[in-house]
Amino acid sequence: MADTGNIRNIVLLGHGGSGKTSLAEAILHKTGATSRLGSVDDKTSICDYYDEEKEHQHSIASAVVHTNHNGKLLNIIDTPGYPDFVGPAIKAIPAAETAVIVISAAAGIETNTRKLFELAAAVDMSKLIVVNKIDAENIDLPVLVKSIRETFGSRCRCANLPAADKASVINCIENETGVSPVADVAKAHTDLIESIIEADDELMESYLASEEIPTRKIASVFVQALKAGTVVPIVFTNARKEIGIAELLDIIAKYTPSPLEANAAKIKADDNITELKADPVGPLAGLVFRISFDPRSSMKCS
Repeated sequence: MADTGNIRNIVLLGHGGSGKTSLAEAILHKTGATSRLGSVDDKTSICDYYDEEKEHQHSIASAVVHTNHNGKLLNIIDTPGYPDFVGPAIKAIPAAETAVIVISAAAGIETNTRKLFELAAAVDMSKLIVVNKIDAENIDLPVLVKSIRETFGSRCRCANLPAADKASVINCIENETGVSPVADVAKAHTDLIESIIEADDELMESYLASEEIPTRKIASVFVQALKAGTVVPIVFTNARKEIGIAELLDIIAKYTPSPLEANAAKIKADDNITELKADPVGPLAGLVFRISFDPRSSMKCS
């Protein structure tokens, strides 16, 4: 069993068809949790296991999977995104510390993209944006990045960028060299670092004084910046070809908050609001975010 500090709970949110389930399948396969890459189209997905989901080739209920990466236990909630089935996605938001908002590069920002981002922001979650399907035809990624920043704020910064052939991504956190058709890598690096250190007054003073900021200090304040909302990283993936998946996993494991680090959950009873922090030795407190019924048994499972 993992220590609480080594747990990362994430919920995949986004409009239907953005590739959330494919992203979850790629994560499971990349980390060795599954021996083959599950596919929604081939009806071999681990997350879409109901007959109706396989038939319609999209999620209807939330699904919970887990894997390990770099010493961290990743609990992943894959949620439906089409408007008729968005309820389970909304219910799953309080069960995680980080919301991964998935956007299809082909479709762009859609109705439930906005709605679910706003709901995650309303409960003070850390947020990460994944631009998926970067291999789609007739897409304009620079325009999409501009649209993301116009819609969700200038705090949205590229943490990596697609290479020219879209077969790999360029790290903009620890690197400021490389060529991408989406944006200038050096500028993306600078913009990202500035948004991160904005969460730490001491680092900001050092930066404004033109002092060199060590990479280790950037890493140490990244979680703080995610919690404070001074930065919402944008990363790029092609889940079906597993491009950008290893880099996404590294960001989740290194920079997203554990339950111990996350902003406290707030419980409202009448007019009183109580903050509930994760405490491994404290009294048990739980949240049920999914209840299902198995027609082949008389038991209800949560």
